[in-house]
Formats: sequence, structure tokens, C-alpha cells
Amino acid sequence: MTLPESLPSLLRSLLFEAGACGVGIAPCLPVPESEWNLYEDWISRGHHAGMGYMTNYPDVRRDPGLLLPRARSIIMTAFRYPSPADLVYEPRQVKWARYAVGDDYHDIIRRRLTQVTESLSQIIRDADRESSGPEGQAFRVTVDTAPLRERYHAWRAGIGYFGLNGQLIVPGIGSSVLIGAIVTTLDLPASLPLTPTPSPACRRCGRCLAACPGHALDGRGGVDARRCLSFLTIESRAPELSEATIDHLRATGRLYGCDICQEVCPLSSPSGHTDSDLLPTTQINPRSEVIPEFAPRPALLGLSPDDIRQMDQPLFSATFARSAIKRAKLAGLKRNSR
Repeated sequence: MTLPESLPSLLRSLLFEAGACGVGIAPCLPVPESEWNLYEDWISRGHHAGMGYMTNYPDVRRDPGLLLPRARSIIMTAFRYPSPADLVYEPRQVKWARYAVGDDYHDIIRRRLTQVTESLSQIIRDADRESSGPEGQAFRVTVDTAPLRERYHAWRAGIGYFGLNGQLIVPGIGSSVLIGAIVTTLDLPASLPLTPTPSPACRRCGRCLAACPGHALDGRGGVDARRCLSFLTIESRAPELSEATIDHLRATGRLYGCDICQEVCPLSSPSGHTDSDLLPTTQINPRSEVIPEFAPRPALLGLSPDDIRQMDQPLFSATFARSAIKRAKLAGLKRNSR
């Protein structure tokens, strides 16, 4: 089968049209031993805070080729979500993690990437009619649901670099991005990763280290989830939070997640990029916007802690329909709001 020479350019155009701000290609190869050892060390130290799914399917997590027979490439994408400037809260209103103020990103990004794979399949069929047979190209879309080292592969695909806060920072865009992947049997030319990572400007700064309320950042790009407010307010099923955590939530108005390490980071906004070697490349669309489904829901922004404490299950289900916030469950939000 002969693939169009322009396929990588067509692919990038399709994904930018679908709303992605970053697009890159990583080879579908096992994670290098040095990188894998860092992950295993993170798990052995208990820094995953007992999130069992982080230890499941280690063979697949290390070798993404096991996700799809004959896989050759991983198409990595980043989509913007609202920045701090996009959200305005009144006193006593709950502050939500910014990635969750719109519709559930799992569903939205999966739908958009699936539409791209359908368009790609049609392009390939038009170029070579035989490609629709048993030996045709295959795709598997995954959005934070498969045992895939997504941030590593996003860096490998050249669409971002890691900050000391553990976030993927997309040059010219910032760290307010969500990642989606397409594992495919297409043999696409791999992108070059951005180096160095973290950037020199990031290493010189360290504002995130000082600002993290739980001191969860280790200064090398690692995060101890046991100390992270995002884990404690979203993933943790403990019946009670510590008094220190509750005091911080009351003082800041946060109830679900924590964006502090992003908010204090000068590199997490487009105006903060100063490293000439980390300026946007052709793989980045600096003019991209937050897609409509990720826009803040007025009903969420108007809620107060009292509203949460008085909420019953039917109202919770209606208010947070198609929202990632459902992951914390009503019991979790009430615990966080006490």
C-alpha cells in the first residue's frame, strides 16, 4: 500500500481543525529503561498514593505496542482548557480545577480524535483502494483511560516539555492542556522531542516548589500524590481530610483539584516563554482557542460551599452531568466542603 507523501501534513491540519493546539508523532516503542526505572521508583516510594490503576498492566504501560497489533506510531495531541484569566469567581463561590469546568474531556477529546481517524481512513482509502482490506491501517484512540505513559510520549512527540511541577508545558500555549493519543499501525515520521526538559528558565525559577500547599513537588519534576491537593480532593476516598488541608480549602475556596503550581508558573502562560529554544514549532498552533465544550459552565461557577453541603444525589447528578467532577462523587465534595 502506498501512503500519500503529504499524510503527516494532512494529519496535522486535521487535528488542528479538530481543536488541538499541539500535534506530534512518537514511535510506538517500549519506554526506555532509564525512564521506566523512574516510574517504578515513583511507585515503590508510594508516591502514587495507593491509586491501584497506576500499577495495573505494567507490561502495556512500558510497551505501548501491546495496545494495538502491528502498531508503529503514536499520534499525540494537546487541547487547551481555560486559563486563570478565563475564570472569574465571586466571593464565596467554589473554585474548581480549570480542566473540569466544562464537559468531561475524556468524551470530548475521544470524539474529536475518532472523527480524525475516520477522515484519515477515508484519505488512505482514496489513495489506495486496497487499504480497506484485512491489511488496512488501524487506529486506537485513548484519552487518559489506557495504561499509556501519555506525558512521556507527548514529550517524545515534541509537543511539550516537563516543568518542575510535573506538568507538560506546550511552547506558546502553556500548561493548561489535556492530552489525547491515537495509537496506529501507520508508520509515520517521528517528531523530535524538545530539549532540555525542564527548561533552564524553569530550573532557575522554582515558584511552584514554594507555592505548593502540600509540598508535594520534589524539585526534579516528580509529584508525591499523597501530599497533592488534587489527589486529596478528587481521587482520595478517605472519610476525612486533615485539618491543614481543610483550612487551606476554606481559605482559598477550592473544592475540587488545585491549580496553584500552574497559576504561579511564568512558563505556563504564552507571555511567560523566554527560552529561544522552546518557542513554538510547526507542531504547535499558537492561535488555537479553548474548544466550546471546555468553556466554563455558569451553573458550576455559581455554586457555593453551602450549595454543595445541601445538595442531594439527584441534584448532584443533574448539575454534574457530562462533567469530570462526578469522579469525586457527592460524598467527596461534601467532605471537602465541611
